[in-house]
Amino acid sequence: MYTVIVIDDSSSMRRILRDIINSIDDFQVIDEAVDAFDAREKIKLHEPDLVTIDINMPKMDGVTFLRNLMRLHPMPAVVISGEGARGNEIFDDGAVGFIVKPSNDES
Repeated sequence: MYTVIVIDDSSSMRRILRDIINSIDDFQVIDEAVDAFDAREKIKLHEPDLVTIDINMPKMDGVTFLRNLMRLHPMPAVVISGEGARGNEIFDDGAVGFIVKPSNDES
């Protein structure tokens, strides 16, 4: 079983991601974080196999958090954001995947 922490400031997006990830065989969301500082503590506590990271978060943006994570505690990270233009940038920072969130007018 691969363990996942979902990092997103939107409760509805965390719920959607949790439901999607938990529906995949061998993957389980073990915790959720609302920002980078919350995520840091939960990563230390649970040591997940994978994290999902939103780019636009309060206190610290997801790209800065990704850079810090890869420097201090490297692990597979999938960035999930509405900012499709930043997709290539995050691979240079260590992400293993990028998923574009639908815009507000998309379902």
